[in-house]
Parts: sequence; structure tokens; C-alpha cells
Amino acid sequence: MVALLLLTGWVQLFGLLGLVAGGTVQSVGPCGQTDRLAWLGLGCLLAQFGLEVWGWGIPFLVVGCILTLVLRIGRSLRQIRALDQDRDRAAAASESV
Repeated sequence: MVALLLLTGWVQLFGLLGLVAGGTVQSVGPCGQTDRLAWLGLGCLLAQFGLEVWGWGIPFLVVGCILTLVLRIGRSLRQIRALDQDRDRAAAASESV
């Protein structure tokens, strides 16, 4: 459960990584905020009917958050690299003038 709480915070944090670096917010991945809420809501609903969902539901969400982190970090880094290359090209063009 602690791992899920930490990962949830990291998913939000790394979704904003690109924005801080001058890019865009990353909302890709299977465990974004609305997806996590939907899964938790479904789990709560199923648990009300006596089904044991948290034994597999929490690990499922942890794996989903890890995958979401990998996707968001990867996209943010690609976007940041592209922005840096654009800035370098613009600087080189202004120096040659």
C-alpha cells in the first residue's frame, strides 16, 4: 500500500516534468489520475459485494503506476531533448548572422 501511495505521487510529479522544462504536461499511461480513480472506485464497488479485490488490485495499480512513470519520463525526456536541440539550432543561426 505504501508503494502505491509513493508511486501515485511520483506519477503526478513526473507528469509535470515536461512543463517545468518548457514542454507540455504528460498525461500518458494506464494509471493516470482518472484511471486510478476509476480502478479504485471499481475495487470499492466489488469489495462491497464481498469480493476480495485488494489482494490483486493493489499490485495491479502498482504495476500500472510503474508503467505510467516509465512512459511519462520517456516522453518528457524526448520532448526536453527536442527543445534543447531547437534552442541550440536557434542560437547557432543567430550567431552566424
